Amino acid sequence: MASSASSSPHATAASFRRLVWQGSVPVSIRLAQDTPPVQSGGVDAYFIQAPRQSYLPLLLQDIRENLVELALDDQALAATRQQDWWFEDEAGSGITRWHWPIGLLYDHSIINDPSRSPTIGTTPSSPTAPLRLILHLSNPPAEKLLLSNSIDACRLAFMSAIKEADFVRWGNVKRVTGLRKLDQDSLWDGLRANDFDLHAKVASRILPLPNFSPNSSDHGSSQPPSTHLLAPTSRQHLSRPPSTEPDSTSSGGNSSLASPNGKPDSANAVRSVPIKIHLPEAAGVLQGVVPPSEPNGTPTTIHSYLHSSIPLLFPNPPSSLTPSTLSTPSPSLDPSSSLFVPPYTHPGSHTQPSTSTSTSAYTLAYPIIQGIVPPPETEIAWLGACLVGADGWLAICIGMNA
Repeated sequence: MASSASSSPHATAASFRRLVWQGSVPVSIRLAQDTPPVQSGGVDAYFIQAPRQSYLPLLLQDIRENLVELALDDQALAATRQQDWWFEDEAGSGITRWHWPIGLLYDHSIINDPSRSPTIGTTPSSPTAPLRLILHLSNPPAEKLLLSNSIDACRLAFMSAIKEADFVRWGNVKRVTGLRKLDQDSLWDGLRANDFDLHAKVASRILPLPNFSPNSSDHGSSQPPSTHLLAPTSRQHLSRPPSTEPDSTSSGGNSSLASPNGKPDSANAVRSVPIKIHLPEAAGVLQGVVPPSEPNGTPTTIHSYLHSSIPLLFPNPPSSLTPSTLSTPSPSLDPSSSLFVPPYTHPGSHTQPSTSTSTSAYTLAYPIIQGIVPPPETEIAWLGACLVGADGWLAICIGMNA
């Protein structure tokens, strides 16, 4: 009985990873106005519910079969080269990046469209708005796309991101380079097939779970913000495969989370949490060293990190936020996004938020991680272990309040 109780925090963290993986977003794709003449009666748009962790190059074949081949006549189709295709976001985010996960593209689109920003005290009446993309069939701006749209280029970028995140996290890439080639391939194969178990079996050896033991000698306790991000009920039962069970003896279980010296890894013991801050209006991406704990030993929270990184957008120091100003209601699962209803409402959420939730922390701007706005007291170590993308990075999009 005691063993089951002690493993529940790790089980909860593993459940969050599965929920993040299962997240998806609606995508609307239409052909650009400079497209060659379309055939009579052809389709002009294609809608798809895309996995958040996937990438646009993995969708090109479906887009070709369900949009391009049905829209263009035979002569125009024969003259089209798929390697020249590229996307543009209608919301104003500009040219979409091939190496950005689709979920990140969606969140980045939200922060660049004021009409879709999370609001306080209102309940959206319309369903979740899709990520609206314009497909261009020629003249790709190579200097801005950085990569080609081939699946091989996407795979190389994905594996490079995993290694970069591993280096930021531990100061070396031994955990990735030490994997067998078959295991490294499983990281990509699981993503491409949208197979969580295949990916998690190997990813769990690289990405540790938070250490919730009260006797831990790590920097912090990294308690999960369960009262803010998830309120389990009988209707919200989260099943776990053997590969994510903390007590599992398989290669994907928690027993495989060991550092080179043989000691169990902890998200609180990492050198730095791999984080990239994406700012609106093409302002760029910020990246820095983010230790899981402050110099005084207290856990680094999302608000304290943002206050130190971009104080002009998050001016209130963490010490000025009292428990009463940080109180947030327990949200519920949002089936439209396959993730959670945050204290701020997103399009597709039908939960009435409280007007007193964390407003003193997010007065000028707010962060979005995997489609949610995390409470300001959420610990960075927990976010870096539970809400990271398949590439190992914690992507934070910064939106501006109206």
